[in-house]
Amino acid sequence: MWAALGSWNRAQRGSAWPARRFALAHLPLAALRWARLVSSETFGRIWMRHMAGLLRGLRCADLDRLARHAWSTTYEPGMRPATLGALRRHQASADLTVLVTSSYAPLLTPLQERLGFDYVVATKIEIVGGAATGSVAGRVVTGDEKVRRVRRLFAEHDLAVDLAACPAYADTERDLDLLQLVGHPVATYPSRGLERLVRRRGWPVLRDA
Repeated sequence: MWAALGSWNRAQRGSAWPARRFALAHLPLAALRWARLVSSETFGRIWMRHMAGLLRGLRCADLDRLARHAWSTTYEPGMRPATLGALRRHQASADLTVLVTSSYAPLLTPLQERLGFDYVVATKIEIVGGAATGSVAGRVVTGDEKVRRVRRLFAEHDLAVDLAACPAYADTERDLDLLQLVGHPVATYPSRGLERLVRRRGWPVLRDA
């Protein structure tokens, strides 16, 4: 998402400096993460909360354009074949599919339209007077917040879901709470941190053949 914001700013405003300045300002946080002095979940929560500041002043039409840009430059090129294949198999079986992500909800419309998720659970941003304020509305959807939001989704839509029979797919240790929620956790192209956990727990790993 950060890369998409940088390239969009360059295309729309002639400069990627705001995104670069954001990254430079957060180098100390990244260093703490690499030194394992800050957890992956804490890093992700702070990063996403602060990065919302790059959206300040964007109106709904701007966010729509940014969403299309993010799809074409980041999400679509980053699609992993094995993950996409698993999604299509579930859809072919008429399984309920839910995308649970820390990404900003207004920027995910093209992704949901093209991939066909039944529901998307994502981080909300604050909109006042038709423009983004640069703040997150509520909590960043990461770590245990993913579990809370998924349970809320099922309750609000009266969905009778047997979690013990469900799979969940994730690629970083920030998603450990979500993986532990279901009976069939699967690591997809896992980060080093998640791969260590997967080995200890004997969970399956999904990668390209």
